[in-house]
Amino acid sequence: MDIAKKDMILHQIECEIKNNKKKMMNRLYELDRVKQHNTFLDKVHDDYQKYKDHIVKQEENKQREMKLILDYLEKTRKEAGLSEEMVKRTKFQQQKIVKQMNNVRDELANLINKNK
Repeated sequence: MDIAKKDMILHQIECEIKNNKKKMMNRLYELDRVKQHNTFLDKVHDDYQKYKDHIVKQEENKQREMKLILDYLEKTRKEAGLSEEMVKRTKFQQQKIVKQMNNVRDELANLINKNK
């Protein structure tokens, strides 16, 4: 399997995960609205709330880990006697991680603000 095909499959999986998270958040919002009229939905709502909290925690951990990797790459780039090619690769990886961190930050903000 070539790299492009693997990237496409990975992208499809990431999109499906994002869609599932979005659906879950919409269900939580709807349950929050409806539970005011039906006390039996409290347990279901609590389960969705726990799941949301778990996702938020995962996203925060992901962001923290990416920051550590970014700091490590920056430190390595400064301290090690890297060739020009290695410096370019390091900078490219840093840009990629910053982009991913921004995506995670945006997803996290959406998750947190969706139910407020």
